[in-house]
Amino acid sequence: MTQFAWLVIFISRVVLNLSFRVVYPFLPAISRGLSIPLQQAGLFLTARSVTGLAGIFFGMWGERIGYVRWMLVALSILFLGNTLVSFSSSFLWALVGFALLGLAQTAYVPVSQAYVSASVPYSRRARVIGLIEASWSASWFLGIPVCGLLIAQVGWRSPFVLLALASLLMLFFTGRLKAPQSDRVAIFQPADPSHASLLARTAPSLVLFCTFLMAFANENIMIVFGAWLEQCFSLRVEALGFLSSLAGLAELAGELTVALAVDRLGKRRTICAGLLTGALAYLSLIAGQGSLLLAMPALMTVFFLFELTFVSMISYVSELAPMQRGRWLATNYSLNVAGRMFASLSGPWLWTHNHSILPNALTSCLCTLLSLALFLWSIAPPVKQTQ
Repeated sequence: MTQFAWLVIFISRVVLNLSFRVVYPFLPAISRGLSIPLQQAGLFLTARSVTGLAGIFFGMWGERIGYVRWMLVALSILFLGNTLVSFSSSFLWALVGFALLGLAQTAYVPVSQAYVSASVPYSRRARVIGLIEASWSASWFLGIPVCGLLIAQVGWRSPFVLLALASLLMLFFTGRLKAPQSDRVAIFQPADPSHASLLARTAPSLVLFCTFLMAFANENIMIVFGAWLEQCFSLRVEALGFLSSLAGLAELAGELTVALAVDRLGKRRTICAGLLTGALAYLSLIAGQGSLLLAMPALMTVFFLFELTFVSMISYVSELAPMQRGRWLATNYSLNVAGRMFASLSGPWLWTHNHSILPNALTSCLCTLLSLALFLWSIAPPVKQTQ
């Protein structure tokens, strides 16, 4: 993969991720702008997540028509979604726009991961995927403060106008990308021999369900943390944007840790450690309810550990079935979206009925521990039958 291709994919992912993430800290502002309650505004995230379930099919189509062409399709959908949200004046049209944003995300992300994985050996894949996935945190700590200022000065629609223009720009540059040498399933480069039997030694369905539980646990906090900070600490929208950038730095630290260390430490070992410490981090949020000085470090720890574990999981899943890499990564992404979809319903409900982070934190902790148990089960050596 050339430096130009890496840069185009990285920036495209920043635009996609910002379109996806701008809702979280500013959901109260968006709900006020449309004159709807917060719990109804949470349906924007639900609609966005429902369309994300189509990722399994997108993985198949991306392999058939080529990764670059499918990335162009995804960016076109992104432009339409941002444009529709920008000009929406009712709940229904905004709902359709957010659904298109979810469709664009689920169409682009697995294909971009497959594009990278097809060109990089498994022994070095965590480094490259970690750097690409740094677009997730970059969209947060660079884009969210800007969006906060735009919303405060211009209105809640302004970030989506800017993102629509950025989508058009990335469409132009993506059209200049060359297909990787292994753009089709049938001619994927052979996997590293030391990892060729990874699928045979793993229970894949359990591994992917771990992704579902991890995503559910994280979204259960993400979707309400803006309302939590706003209510408990009386923060204004500009302050939410600034403090959210600190969370983005924590995520960046997790992604860079994957890039720098996980290939050497081992992907399985990192996933297990990340899940265990992540469960404890969710519990630490409870101690931060009375102090912003405690709440922010707890949130940053949650975001760091989740990103470290989740990106390591992407690298791990990319080698479960090298000849069907696009489909597996798309399925993994769809289960990630499914977990977030269910949490977009449960998270606001728990918050609305308790106005405390306690039930959300406990739910996330239990789901993370269950994910750890399933992952350990999936990689456990088979029991030998004795006479």
